[in-house]
Amino acid sequence: MAKRKCTTTVPAKDSNHNIDATTDGQRKRFRSTEETTTGNAEATSPRTSFLDLPGEIRNQIYELALLRPKITIVSRSEKRLEVWGDVDTLSDDLRAHWRTTQVLSRAVERRTSWEIHPTIVRKKELSGLSPGGIKPFLASYELDSRNTKEDPPVVGLFGVNRQIREEAASMFFLQNTFSFKTRWEHFNYTPRAFISDLPLAFKWLRSVHLLLDCKPPGHRDYPADTSKVVELADTIKQLQLRHFGITVHRTPVPLWFDSIATIGPFESTAIEIHGHWQEGRGDLKEDLMQESNFCEFVCSKWLANTSPTPIIRVLRSTLRRAEDLVPSTPHVRYVVMCGFLPGQTSRNLEIDSKRGKTVRDWKDLSDEDLVAALE
Repeated sequence: MAKRKCTTTVPAKDSNHNIDATTDGQRKRFRSTEETTTGNAEATSPRTSFLDLPGEIRNQIYELALLRPKITIVSRSEKRLEVWGDVDTLSDDLRAHWRTTQVLSRAVERRTSWEIHPTIVRKKELSGLSPGGIKPFLASYELDSRNTKEDPPVVGLFGVNRQIREEAASMFFLQNTFSFKTRWEHFNYTPRAFISDLPLAFKWLRSVHLLLDCKPPGHRDYPADTSKVVELADTIKQLQLRHFGITVHRTPVPLWFDSIATIGPFESTAIEIHGHWQEGRGDLKEDLMQESNFCEFVCSKWLANTSPTPIIRVLRSTLRRAEDLVPSTPHVRYVVMCGFLPGQTSRNLEIDSKRGKTVRDWKDLSDEDLVAALE
C-alpha cells in the first residue's frame, strides 16, 4: 500500500500577518523618504521674520498693539494703608482716601518706588481727640487697566530686540497722550519714575496730561511744598513736549504754580479746573471769574501765539428759586476749561455734549442770567 504524501497548509492568518508586515515596512520607508524630502525643503526655503515685513505693515501692527485713545498711568500703594491713632481726626478727604485706596496689581519689580509720609492736619473742631494719621507707605506706578474698556497696549514688544524696541517705542511715545492720574503726595514721583524707568521716553514723549485727583496743596488740609514742583518742572523741561495739560480741583496756590509757569511754550495745552460752589460759601460768579482768569494766565504762559477763551461745563446743578416746592441747598459742580487738544491750533477745547452742559460767553451775563444758564 502506497504511503500518502503529507502536505502542510500555512494558516491564513499567518499569510495575512506576512502581508501586513510587508505593508508596514513599505509605509515606514515611505514616511522616512517623505520626512527627508520635507526636511530638505525646509532647510533650503528662507524663513520670513517680523522684521522682513514691509515697514508699512509693521507700522500697522504697531498701531493696533500700542496706540490707544489715552494711556493712563496711576500711582498706587504697595499694600492697603495703615493708620495710627484716632481716624476721626483725619480730614474727610484723607479718610476717604484711606478707605478707598487701590493697591498695585503686581509687586514692585524693575520699577522705581518711593515712600510717602502723609502730612496730617487735625481738625480744629476735633482738637479734644487723640491725634491720628496714615502711616508711611511704599508706592509705585502702573498702567491703569482696571478702569478702561480698552485692551492695554502690548508693551512687551519693547523686550523683543533692539530694532523692534526702537520702532515700537517711537510710535508708542510719539502718538499717545500719557495721562498721569495721581494724588498730590505722588504727583512729583509718578511721572518722573515712569520716565526714568523708560529712557526712550526722554527721546520720544510728546504729549503729557497731569491729572491731580484731589484738592491742591495750600487748600484746607494740604500744605504747599514747592520743592517737589520744581523737581517736576525740571523733568518736564528736559522733554520735547508738544502738548502739556493739567486737571486740578480748585485753583492752585500762586506759589505752587509759579514753579511750573515757565515750562512752555507748547503747541497745545488743556487746562481743567474742577470746582464746587455752594450757597453761602462765596459768590458764584466771583469764583468762576477767579478760576477763569487763572486758566487764561496759564494759557498765556504755555501757548506761544494764541489766547483761547475759557468755557464752563456744568456737571451738576441744583440751583433752586424761591418758588420751588422742594427746598435744597443750591450748589453747582462745574469745570472751567481752556486750551486746545493735541492736533488743534485755533479753536477752543472740544467738549462732548454728553458729559455736561457747556456755557459760553458767561462773563457777559448778569447774575440772574448766569444762574439760569447754569440750571
